[in-house]
Amino acid sequence: MIGRRGSATPCAFDRLVLTQTDPKTNEFDVRRREINQLLRFGRTSLLGQLRALVDRRHHSDLVQFIVSLEERYRSGVTAEVMVADTYRMTDSLLRTLYEAYRQRAGTTIMSGGTVRGSSHMKGPLWAALLLVREHQLIESSRVQDFRRRRGPDMTIVRFEQMGRDFLARAERGCREDPLAGLWAALRRALMTHETEGVGTLAINRAKMTQSLAHYLGAVPERGRIAWLDKLHRLVAASIPDPAEGAGDLIDGTVL
Repeated sequence: MIGRRGSATPCAFDRLVLTQTDPKTNEFDVRRREINQLLRFGRTSLLGQLRALVDRRHHSDLVQFIVSLEERYRSGVTAEVMVADTYRMTDSLLRTLYEAYRQRAGTTIMSGGTVRGSSHMKGPLWAALLLVREHQLIESSRVQDFRRRRGPDMTIVRFEQMGRDFLARAERGCREDPLAGLWAALRRALMTHETEGVGTLAINRAKMTQSLAHYLGAVPERGRIAWLDKLHRLVAASIPDPAEGAGDLIDGTVL
């Protein structure tokens, strides 16, 4: 799908045609909802597209998000900057989920109900996958070997792979572990990040990690769903002092 950076690559329209054409009949067939979404695509921010992806978890939302990332990458934005921006957007997503949770909690506590939401537990899943895959996402931009011809740049492909992995894992039931097989990699990633210095990438990652720990620490489902509790303990342990400062990053005040 993606050639070397700077070379000719399929535009958004070409990709849409290729992905929505039946290989047997060569007929272009796409639901009206997806067409309308793609027509609105240019007017939707990256953050809005990420929120739609996490909330609705439709393949068309992933296509829009990846196309936007590719356009930014082809304009000259580095892989490291894109990952840093994705951390920033994920941090914003977690803050929004936290505020929505607080509002729902206030309503449901009065009525004796239960807090629910389509992206309630999918936001933490996306954040965890981003932490695990950060190294892969920026690996090709950091590897410089002038003794051999540089191969294809896989940055956008790896973003798409992460998105597809998210969609597949998000399909699992809320009590099934969607991070199965990734816990060791997540632990290594968090340990590696602890030793890294300052910079936009490190700062955005730290903010997102603290927001993730704070959000998981607040939702009552953590006490009933094993993987959420495990994720909270693992992430909180990677923060120097998770009892202090995490609330600052959620809404600007100490809770």
